[in-house]
Amino acid sequence: MPGALDALRPWEYTVEEVARAFPARPMEGSAPTRWRLHVTAPEVEGGPVRDAVAEFTWGLLQEVTVVAGAYVTPDTGHANRWTDVPLNR
Repeated sequence: MPGALDALRPWEYTVEEVARAFPARPMEGSAPTRWRLHVTAPEVEGGPVRDAVAEFTWGLLQEVTVVAGAYVTPDTGHANRWTDVPLNR
């Protein structure tokens, strides 16, 4: 199981695997064969926890995009900000 968002590779993970690996909630997909999950996880192992959207086609991961907003750095507890950033694979 992946421990961070950067470990998610297209076509290597299913909706169920990602949902089990991270806190996740389903979102509406753009077509009947497409699903989306809102996940909360570190972008890199040991890094700050961020919100992201994982997109799936036929149940297989296609893309992960970090969502704009605030996050808390685990080691300092200080709030930071970021913008939408696709994690290209």
